[in-house]
Amino acid sequence: MQASTDGSSHTAPSERVAESPAQPAKRNLMRMEFVGTGGAYFKIWITNLLLIVLTLGIYTPWARVRKIKFFYNHSLVGGAPLEFHGTGGGMWRGTFLIGLFFLLYSYAGGVSKWAGLVAAIGFVVMWPFVYWAGTRFRMANTSWRGLRFGFYGTWQRAVLVAGIPTALVVLPIGLFPFMLPEMADARPSRAASSAAGGFVALALVLAFALALPWLSTIAARYRFDNSRWASLSIYSRFRADKVYWVYLQAAGWAMLVAFLAGLAGALLFPMLRAGLSVMVVLPILAVFGYVAVFVFVWAFLQASLQNHFWSRIGSRQIRFRSNLKISSWMLLSLKNAVLGSITLGMYWPFAAVAAHKMRLEAVHIESVLEFEAVIASAQQPGSAAGDAALDLFGGDLAI
Repeated sequence: MQASTDGSSHTAPSERVAESPAQPAKRNLMRMEFVGTGGAYFKIWITNLLLIVLTLGIYTPWARVRKIKFFYNHSLVGGAPLEFHGTGGGMWRGTFLIGLFFLLYSYAGGVSKWAGLVAAIGFVVMWPFVYWAGTRFRMANTSWRGLRFGFYGTWQRAVLVAGIPTALVVLPIGLFPFMLPEMADARPSRAASSAAGGFVALALVLAFALALPWLSTIAARYRFDNSRWASLSIYSRFRADKVYWVYLQAAGWAMLVAFLAGLAGALLFPMLRAGLSVMVVLPILAVFGYVAVFVFVWAFLQASLQNHFWSRIGSRQIRFRSNLKISSWMLLSLKNAVLGSITLGMYWPFAAVAAHKMRLEAVHIESVLEFEAVIASAQQPGSAAGDAALDLFGGDLAI
């Protein structure tokens, strides 16, 4: 046994994920497939949107259930669909709690800066439990071939996995009002206080940027190492250094984009002097920056991380592989961004289906055993049962 990066104990990689045997055996492949269509999801999406508006948000949990069931029921693993057993009623209390918190946070921010900061700290304290409970609920209400998934991570470990990144993101927001002294108060002490608040907020943002690859690694390890399908567990072999390298490459591409944007601005500056309207130049630069950063750089990061994480999990019986082509994912991201802008967001359901389909079908499962034998072994005593944890804004199963 050895301790993982996030502090949990689990079996060493060499003892967990079966490597290729000395005499290579035939590898059985189980493909993943998505058979839903954008048109079918558009009907669900537009109905959900209208009902959420008409009910002033009350319909939100039922809308989420309809969305989840659509994507699960059309996601086939070895020809059999995933199933989701959660209900809108079961998700209502969590949705209500999150909505109430944000209302209180908005109100507190309007009352005073200190009240807003206290509310931000309260969210940081609450979120690890929210993350843990939502993950348990989502996994326990998901099944494949009639067997439930389960999640056995602890909420204490969620404090490390979800609490630290939340604090590094939310606390600078809570500190922001302290960086803006009142115009009528120009005392040196007030200026020093604002400078101190700005320094702390900047330090937190930089700490988040530097720790993000490590945080991504321990979060993925927490979710995968504590997940189980029936009696079958999977384990990870993630490497933080590899994840850092992916983020470093993405940062390099982002800096290249910033350089090219500055170069484009320098080239367009003479046109401004020649009478070209700023209202023409600025949108051109904005579109270029959006496409370059939020389409290509972000797409590179998504595809690289999926391939790393999903290709480093498995057990003695099975291994997962992901081969999401970065170029194809970039082109799809560009297409979705362009069509989404042209249609004023109405293309979003089609974009969501196309993105989910490409990411899901890039993953397959390998085994040296016949999959029926693997499935039979998973049906042994100790299979995961349903969990009564609330769904407090739990995240989707990212495939």
